[in-house]
Amino acid sequence: MTDKDRTRTPDWAAAWVGAPAEDCADLVARVRRAVFGHALDLPPSPGSLRARDGAIAALGGNFAQALGTGEAPQEGDAVLMRAAARTRALGHHIGLWTGSPGTPHVLHHMAMLGTCLHPLARLEDRGLVFAGLYRWL
Repeated sequence: MTDKDRTRTPDWAAAWVGAPAEDCADLVARVRRAVFGHALDLPPSPGSLRARDGAIAALGGNFAQALGTGEAPQEGDAVLMRAAARTRALGHHIGLWTGSPGTPHVLHHMAMLGTCLHPLARLEDRGLVFAGLYRWL
């Protein structure tokens, strides 16, 4: 299935499960462009987790802003995550929010699993911790 075949439907995220991607940022940029018509020029992902933390901090709101208290997430909003063992990390893993399966889920790409869809409430099962929701600029 090509990116163009994955259209914006109520289950847009499910159409991307299993899609190839270089990393989480590559997947997010491709989905935002194909499904939401939003071209993102995200910088390449640096190698180490510490370098990824620094790269995300350096973006400083150039691509997205944190959702405010009481602000409801929308389809395709950014979900920032971090490894559960990294308690001081800002976050170094990104995915896209969807409520289409009936409960909040995140579409993301993990090296060992590929592109997958996980309930936000069960991220720790994958060694991840929710770090924030962001609205794309």
